[in-house]
Amino acid sequence: MRSVEEWRALARANKSLYFLQTASAPLFEEFYANPLETMAIELKQRQDYNLPPFVRIATVRIEEKEERKAELLQNTILKKIRSSFPNIRLQKLKNTKNNRHIIEIGFDVSEQTNLQKFLKDFPDSIRIDMHAESL
Repeated sequence: MRSVEEWRALARANKSLYFLQTASAPLFEEFYANPLETMAIELKQRQDYNLPPFVRIATVRIEEKEERKAELLQNTILKKIRSSFPNIRLQKLKNTKNNRHIIEIGFDVSEQTNLQKFLKDFPDSIRIDMHAESL
């Protein structure tokens, strides 16, 4: 049987929703045994993998119908962000279901104001989502 962490990792790797419903209490016994230790482990893992609350996450979606234009725009934006913010994490993605080009940005809290100002100057075909759950 997979552990809760394995299911969560599998869902995250596939960018899927994660919902676990079980009538099996033994699956959670280790968490219930020492909740403070469990939270400390979770926070350490989040820090090691640059996840909230230690970093903020934003998504940039390119709303361009032409495939080639969208790809060029995505690459241009990536270069601009990298040159202005060399210490942030960038991940280039493509949603094949709706043909959207996406950039996921992981950044330190101290960079948020400057990054927001920087992203404001992009064209209207760019949608920016500062994930509330990472704040």
